[in-house]
Amino acid sequence: MRSGLNNADQYIQLDAEFHLAIGHAAHNLMLYYLLSSIRTSLESSMISIRKVREQQGQIGLEQAAHELIIAAIKLGRAEEASATMHRHLEETASLIRQIEGSVKPSHH
Repeated sequence: MRSGLNNADQYIQLDAEFHLAIGHAAHNLMLYYLLSSIRTSLESSMISIRKVREQQGQIGLEQAAHELIIAAIKLGRAEEASATMHRHLEETASLIRQIEGSVKPSHH
């Protein structure tokens, strides 16, 4: 993923695969199938999030989080991996809230 960081399309695809791989590796089939079923929407959201990260000079922060998650998993530190993933998802949710706040509702 690190080598594809500057290629938005490639990175977004790898980012989705990263989250699917964690669901699979955790033997959490429900998570894996849920993520698989919403992959198109997930990647669409990632495109919007990527644009905000680019505007805010935050490209690479998500990769640092991914690497911390993988390091904790490799060391068998489940609680650390879980806490790091939670922080990563909270940061992502914050960016989604920024995006949603910047979209003006249309009046019909």
